[in-house]
Amino acid sequence: MSFEAGGEEFYDLLADPAENTNLLSGPLTPTQQANYYSLTMRLGSYQNTVAAPVITGLNRTGAQFNLNVQRATNLTYGLWRADTLADLAWAPLSNAVIATNGASSVTLTDPNTSGSPHFYRVRAATP
Repeated sequence: MSFEAGGEEFYDLLADPAENTNLLSGPLTPTQQANYYSLTMRLGSYQNTVAAPVITGLNRTGAQFNLNVQRATNLTYGLWRADTLADLAWAPLSNAVIATNGASSVTLTDPNTSGSPHFYRVRAATP
């Protein structure tokens, strides 16, 4: 749950139906982290205040993947990656490079695409 005042809470309702322990108050297990990211992406699809990012270009150079999107005012962007299209596979790239290209576009870069093929998503949100 995200609150308008800025706080977040995340509970395992099977193990803690009374919501006594906010899982975000400590480190998450890999399974909890995957579920948190999956829920974040799923809930993002229900919002209707932010239009889906428009991808204007992409390329791969060596081990680097670049994705360009149209820039909208007052939005922040994040690059998410998964090795499969399963819900629990998605995670934000903590090492993604995000560069603003003037007023019209943003470039999101995965600096290390080595290994297996990847799938990408762009998430736009209000700050």
